[in-house]
Amino acid sequence: MSFNKYLLMSAAAVFGGAFLYAIAKEERRKRSKKLRFEGRDCLSLEDVYERFYSSSGLDKEKVLRYWSETGKLLRLEVGKLRPEDRFDKELAPVRGQELADEIEDLSEYLASTARELRISADLSEIKTLDDLIKRFARRE
Repeated sequence: MSFNKYLLMSAAAVFGGAFLYAIAKEERRKRSKKLRFEGRDCLSLEDVYERFYSSSGLDKEKVLRYWSETGKLLRLEVGKLRPEDRFDKELAPVRGQELADEIEDLSEYLASTARELRISADLSEIKTLDDLIKRFARRE
């Protein structure tokens, strides 16, 4: 076997191994995040609104839109989220993998939405999913 073929095969093996390692690490990260919600019932969006927001005076369509968008951006089952879920605990990045987390996508979405709605973009005040819903789903 020529040196070039050997070098090419070695490089392919190294890159292939690195790629498989990255995939496995990402799967562990997702699994770790989803385990936080393992014992919860999965609620329909209707149930979410009825259980947590029906008496709040908040617009149902907006509540469910921001609830759903949060779950989708964080790549979590929206029916397993709860108003008391905290962004520094249940919804936080998996420890050691903060750079690979979807929380940055959510932050960008919320900042953009805050500008559109002309409301405070100070996301440091938002500690829970309920805080987020109440900030963004207010009736106009």
